[in-house]
Amino acid sequence: MEKPSSTSPALAMLEITDIPVGLLTLDALAKESPVHILGAGTVHGGNYLLLYCGEVEAVDFAHRKAISVSRHHLRDEVFLPYAEERIVPSICERDRRWPASGDTLGAFQSCSIPTLILA
Repeated sequence: MEKPSSTSPALAMLEITDIPVGLLTLDALAKESPVHILGAGTVHGGNYLLLYCGEVEAVDFAHRKAISVSRHHLRDEVFLPYAEERIVPSICERDRRWPASGDTLGAFQSCSIPTLILA
């Protein structure tokens, strides 16, 4: 699969409360349609986090499959069909920049990681 472009229109994230179910979910969504896995692994609290992108239809199919596989172990999820074009490059390239004059700097606290993508 090719690297995601800066214009990948869809982005999705799942937080799963069971690591083996997370691995099964990753396998199922990767087999469902051509998506680019940006990140997959364990996070604090024994949860499994999946982040992926691609064309809207492909991500939609993969996301629906992942939700059906993870079922009762799904803590939270987010699907952005037309994500802001700067999100994926900032994740992939770990693009960091210090706030410029007039920028807003803030802190977020959330009970689940996917909620932060919506912010």
